[in-house]
Amino acid sequence: MVCEEIKNPQTKEEYIDYWTTKGCLLARETDEFKKISEEKEEKFNMIIEMAVPWQRELISQLIDDIKSIENARSSMEMYNTIGLIYNDIKKDTV
Repeated sequence: MVCEEIKNPQTKEEYIDYWTTKGCLLARETDEFKKISEEKEEKFNMIIEMAVPWQRELISQLIDDIKSIENARSSMEMYNTIGLIYNDIKKDTV
């Protein structure tokens, strides 16, 4: 769901969708996010280059797996955190 599609999220799912999308877009624009992302990629590339040639494909696949796990974990953490914020907001308005 695109941020512009929903100006006033009503349900918990809409609220989480809205802030997950908006939060990610805002985070990607920060200098800190860009710096950390670049440093992480440099380290991953360094690990691949340090491996012997016949191991590079395996190491690259392991790094991709690590990135997938990291993305899934941070997505779940973000979903849960935004859900808690939504519940807290709704509790205050009732």
